[in-house]
Amino acid sequence: MDKEYVKYNFTNDIIFKASLEKCPKGAIALIKEFVPDLKDLDINEEVTFLKQENNFGIDITSTIFDVNLLIANNLIELEMQIKDTYYNIKSRMLKYYVDLLNSSFSRKDNTNKYSYKPTYSVWFLGFKLFEDEDYIREYKLYDDKHNNTLLDDTKIIIVEFAKFLEYGYNKNRWYDLFLTHDLNKLRGEAIMDDLVDSIKALNNDDTIILEIDAKKRAEDERISNFVCGMEKATKEGLEKGMQQGLEQGMQQGIQQGMQQGLKEGLAKGLEQGMQQGLEQGKELGEKLGKELGKELGQKEKALSIAKNLKAKGMEVSLISEVTGLSMEEIELL
Repeated sequence: MDKEYVKYNFTNDIIFKASLEKCPKGAIALIKEFVPDLKDLDINEEVTFLKQENNFGIDITSTIFDVNLLIANNLIELEMQIKDTYYNIKSRMLKYYVDLLNSSFSRKDNTNKYSYKPTYSVWFLGFKLFEDEDYIREYKLYDDKHNNTLLDDTKIIIVEFAKFLEYGYNKNRWYDLFLTHDLNKLRGEAIMDDLVDSIKALNNDDTIILEIDAKKRAEDERISNFVCGMEKATKEGLEKGMQQGLEQGMQQGIQQGMQQGLKEGLAKGLEQGMQQGLEQGKELGEKLGKELGKELGQKEKALSIAKNLKAKGMEVSLISEVTGLSMEEIELL
């Protein structure tokens, strides 16, 4: 079989959207394959591709679904995301899911009673969002504590087709659809053949190619602006951080310097004070010692004279008057 290569395969979001709109049964088959709740859909169900406006008349152009359709009362949006070019893809998924769920509600007869359609936000990812081998995940409003589900038929479905080839999950043509640019590898079933023909025709449609090129340029510009903005913000943040760090460092340095200077000043002051105290104490001690010694010498001399006079029979009162000693001191001699 000859090879039948195309430049833009099913994973290009414009080809993805346009090919499914051209082949509604292909959209049903894709949903049956990757949305477990809808595996029993009738392939001949009517498919309605919806304008992106909710039932309350609020334009939700801030959330532009790749494919938004209604099948058997199920409201479904399909998203193709090749690269993780968004800062938080999980937040984006939640935003799309909330907008889809909001658009499914309708009010009954102008009352406060509301009903909703089962809703499925299905994301096909060309990168690994989780590191395990599971390629498909379902999320719904579930209460872990009480083990019950609030709404069982509104879900986010994540299909990581980046894992198909790595872990050998390409088990049929619907898996190969995400992996190959050779359309002949996909042919062999009527619905798939119709979808492949749509993909081939779109690759030869000048309007579609111009749209793909324009979107690529816009995305490149957005990414470039984002990178430039990040670099500018990083530079400004670095400069601001350095200035703030310098100011804070100077303030902390002054405070620590004052504390260290006070500590060292106290230590030196104490040392100098002790030295000066010792010197002054020594001088005072020497002076007092001399004076005390002098006094003691004079006292000893007076006692010696008083003792000799007493031995010669002089009256105590007269000895006291002559030596300056008290009568009590003389009596003890």
